[in-house]
Amino acid sequence: MVLVFVVTGLMGYVFAAAYVKTKSIILPVGIHLGWNWINNTMFSNGPNGIQVLEADKTVPLVGLNAIFSLSLYLIIPFLILAFVKSKIIKESELA
Repeated sequence: MVLVFVVTGLMGYVFAAAYVKTKSIILPVGIHLGWNWINNTMFSNGPNGIQVLEADKTVPLVGLNAIFSLSLYLIIPFLILAFVKSKIIKESELA
């Protein structure tokens, strides 16, 4: 539950930063819909069953696998935030 809380908080921060920078709700909604679409259509852990990517075997999350999985799961919100901030800063400098 701690992992879910941290990742939800990070994505909330990404949505808030996108809203503050753009003064519009469109970008946070677009990020959220894009995340949901990728998660539900590409990966088979969504509510729709087997999709584009299907795991051929289950790897237990212990040791380095657990650390890699956790770091990847936590770094995605930071990458999205960095992308949003860099695009908004470039657009605000042009105006």
